[in-house]
Amino acid sequence: MKQFESLLQALQENRLVPFIGSGFSKEFNFPDWKELAEPIATELEFPLEDNTDYSVVFQYYQDKCKNRNKLNSLIADKFYDFLYLTENHKLLAELPVSEIWTTNYDKTIETYFTKNKRKIAVKKSVADLSITLTNIDCTLYKMHGDLCNPNDCVLTKDDYEHYFDTHEPFVDILKHTLIEKNVLFIGYSLNDPDFQSVLSGIRKCYANNFSVHYWITKREADSVKRNKQMLFEKNLLNYGIETIEIKDYPEITELLRNFLVYSKKNNVFISGAAVDSKEDENRIRRDFIRTLSSELIKRNYTIFNGFGLNVGSSVIEGAYSEIYSNSLYSNSRERIKLYPFWQKNAEIDEAKQNEFKTQYRNEMLKQVGIAIFIYGSKLEAGDKVLSNGMEEEFDIANSNKIFLIPVCSTGGMSEKLWKKIQSNLDLYGYTTPELKSSFAQL
Repeated sequence: MKQFESLLQALQENRLVPFIGSGFSKEFNFPDWKELAEPIATELEFPLEDNTDYSVVFQYYQDKCKNRNKLNSLIADKFYDFLYLTENHKLLAELPVSEIWTTNYDKTIETYFTKNKRKIAVKKSVADLSITLTNIDCTLYKMHGDLCNPNDCVLTKDDYEHYFDTHEPFVDILKHTLIEKNVLFIGYSLNDPDFQSVLSGIRKCYANNFSVHYWITKREADSVKRNKQMLFEKNLLNYGIETIEIKDYPEITELLRNFLVYSKKNNVFISGAAVDSKEDENRIRRDFIRTLSSELIKRNYTIFNGFGLNVGSSVIEGAYSEIYSNSLYSNSRERIKLYPFWQKNAEIDEAKQNEFKTQYRNEMLKQVGIAIFIYGSKLEAGDKVLSNGMEEEFDIANSNKIFLIPVCSTGGMSEKLWKKIQSNLDLYGYTTPELKSSFAQL
């Protein structure tokens, strides 16, 4: 699908900006506008229809109560029970995006970013926009406010009508994003009047010279609704928004999962450690590792390495020889990422140290799509034994569906892992004759 390829390219070039609406979590029974409005409409004896403007319902309720207190309490109560994590939010927090927009009030996005050890700057009010944080992985713009301040949430007809006055800085930033980047609308109806005004303003200023954006929506089954949907989708093209139709909400999860797999496909982890041998064998090992890492850099891969014994230094040497010889040093820190392991500390319980190392390995491996295993030996009480750390890395990588490449000819733990895969090639993703033939040559 051409649209999917364009989205993948935007993701790779850091131009993809997810825009998250209430439908993002529809599969997981998060409340949508209709569910929020139903008890209010019942009390008002106001019939809800498919085309109901829910902001009007909330406005009538506020008018009836003569203040916003009851409406604020309803919002807080309704969303408080839904501060849990979903697969969609988990995948979103792992995507390499630097900017996200949402009209949702709940804290689920930022909660999972924190859980995933990614630093996120949350902009939930105009005042937040002037706050600058360092070493940020992503900025989340909550353009309609946040659950912690329900009185400031954009909800009623009045809120929408005055949005350009009360949230002008948000509008300016959103315009900039829509002009320069590729926005992917997920679970968002595109019917918000303030958002439509932003699109109209951009179209007026830039004619047809604006970025392409994408809107995911569920295909209508009813013929009348389907015709209306097609007309709406055709009109969206005037604003540079292409439609991606899905049959059901689980397809959103699968799409995000594919994005995540793609984002890691050029990230390669080299797992290895080796005890010193005869000098000629050491030289062969060093030359092999240098050539391997140099070729990976040349082919536009990013290397992750734990700086294993007699392996890590050769990985660095090979990678940087390619980086410097071809003037790639401007982004050298992005091309090789090191996670050196610490030495044993007699003052810390060994079981605790092993637990830390497992967490460390998980943190490292969750960022890659391919894992190469070479050599795999260490000294234990003066004896040369297989590296159990490499075996743990293999198991972690396998559980994360990372493509595994053990180089049998290097011996050690790599040979053991090669034999394990050889016993069931299809199980480990070696499903084609070409892959099986290549594996046999390792």
